Amino acid sequence: MPNVRSEAKGLHERMYKLETGIYAVFWNDILGRVNATNNTLQDPKLDLNTAVALLKSLKSFVSEKRECFHVYEEKGKEISGTEDYYYMQMRSRQRNVGLRQAQSSGLWTT
Repeated sequence: MPNVRSEAKGLHERMYKLETGIYAVFWNDILGRVNATNNTLQDPKLDLNTAVALLKSLKSFVSEKRECFHVYEEKGKEISGTEDYYYMQMRSRQRNVGLRQAQSSGLWTT
């Protein structure tokens, strides 16, 4: 049970990082637009020209979102409550103490 609790705590800490906030806002916008387009396309009275225009509009909407990273970054900071990216907070691992002692004594070379 302690292992599960430890894993859950680690996952919880990763969820409150800036990347998660950015992805949440970004995908909320994209999926909201996809859902609206989908609902409109399901109308039985919809003509072909309107359907093509809707799909082109959706494609251009998604393409335009590539240029809006700074907006999503600001919204992500508000949601997550942090300005730090996860990869910037990862600590470097220490090498094995036994390996360092063997290398310093000349028993092991890399």
